[in-house]
Amino acid sequence: MRASSLIPVCTVLAVLASGCASSSLGTSTDAYNRRAAAEGSAFRFKTEKLNGADRLTLVLADDLPSGPTRADVPTRRNILLLIADTEATAGRPPPEIEDVKLLPDGRELWVIKTQGHNGVAYLVRLKASAQGGTDIEISGARGYYKD
Repeated sequence: MRASSLIPVCTVLAVLASGCASSSLGTSTDAYNRRAAAEGSAFRFKTEKLNGADRLTLVLADDLPSGPTRADVPTRRNILLLIADTEATAGRPPPEIEDVKLLPDGRELWVIKTQGHNGVAYLVRLKASAQGGTDIEISGARGYYKD
């Protein structure tokens, strides 16, 4: 079993320099989203007004289907243990899975139950191990903005 974790990312990115028109931010958002979709990312960008300024926020792609994980029961338990370790290191409570989003390339996005507008998700890749069983690769925690 192999796992990697990334430091949680800020969910809101400030991207405007003074004098930047919102239409150019909209154009940038479209370009970012086309690139994210082409790269198979589970996330997209959305422009929002915050205190009179345009902000670019990271959100889950809305076209990802939910579904059951491909992991069997022992593998699910191991994935949750790996996620729990990262959550504990970040000072958050033990995780509860809210949803599993299925990506076109076979990866899964495990979405953690959170309060408020800040979401946390983990990208999970399951691969058959040469020694038998399943290798687990985890990237996360990835922060994003929930509507």
